[in-house]
Amino acid sequence: MLHHLPFALLPRGPAGRPLAADFDLAFLPAAGALVLSGGANRPTGTVLALAPASAHLRWAPEEARAVVAAHAGPRRLLLGAEATEAAFRDAAPGYRLLHLATHSRWNRVNPLLSGLELETGGGEDGRLEVHEILDLELAADLVALSACETALGSGLPRRGAGGR
Repeated sequence: MLHHLPFALLPRGPAGRPLAADFDLAFLPAAGALVLSGGANRPTGTVLALAPASAHLRWAPEEARAVVAAHAGPRRLLLGAEATEAAFRDAAPGYRLLHLATHSRWNRVNPLLSGLELETGGGEDGRLEVHEILDLELAADLVALSACETALGSGLPRRGAGGR
């Protein structure tokens, strides 16, 4: 479980200085993240931001509005009942920046069943799970998860300001 190891804090050299003191570190989820797509498959949309009502996060809609307002178009905002799993699946491939302000749930028994809470509708259950995300054909440059429990892993304590 190397993703739980804080590489930036590993000691380096006889003085034991942390790696982050001497180097800029970048973290990639997989080697496939190094493959850059370009050309015809490049998304034309700038930003897609969403904040579902079912998450009951007081400031999430304002956060999503601010993210969309900070970018030039084409952009899309999905708030409240419009922030369905189906709407996200349909729209997300067309945007370079995805911002999701919602809750996430960690499944320590089967991490592929971990997911993000969205609204139901369009034949979807409103829970966008990891195994479903892996099947999406996204070409985003940046995905921001402003969600509870995004940094949890097996054996880590449950802490944070936004959790239920």
